Amino acid sequence: MSDIAHTEYALFDNLIEQNRRMIRILCWRHSSGDEELCAELVQECYLAIWFRLGTLRRGSIALQQRAWVAWQCRSVFSHRKRKDRPIWLPVDALAESIPSPDNDNSLREQIEELAVDLNAKERQLLDLLLEGYQLTEIAHMWGITYSAVKKKKQRMIEKMKARTKGDRKP
Repeated sequence: MSDIAHTEYALFDNLIEQNRRMIRILCWRHSSGDEELCAELVQECYLAIWFRLGTLRRGSIALQQRAWVAWQCRSVFSHRKRKDRPIWLPVDALAESIPSPDNDNSLREQIEELAVDLNAKERQLLDLLLEGYQLTEIAHMWGITYSAVKKKKQRMIEKMKARTKGDRKP
């Protein structure tokens, strides 16, 4: 086993050992006392900590590590909450799923028209926003800054507003 892998295992074991009680308490509170759900959440938190270990700043003090572990647990809770929400369909699928009588396709056409001017990245952003992701989470997923995602969202909204008003640029 390489020294790097050994260091990763040691760091993970140390984080879990020092923060086991806090993780358990956070999961217990989030599960409202449901022991089975609490156990699932604890396992998901351990996995999140393991897979995101590379984002922990090396040489951080115990208090920073504790805050990082708590943040990872809250991220798991947030993801689970999103997962339990009703599923939002992407714009194309949403447009296809709207029941449309033969004589009135107006709602379906409006949804399709809103997404026409969007490029692939803007459509992806719209889909993620409809799924309930926050801008900070999208920025983290895409590896860009929060302000860059915010600008992309503003441009997307401007395009959609222009499309609804009929002020579309030729």
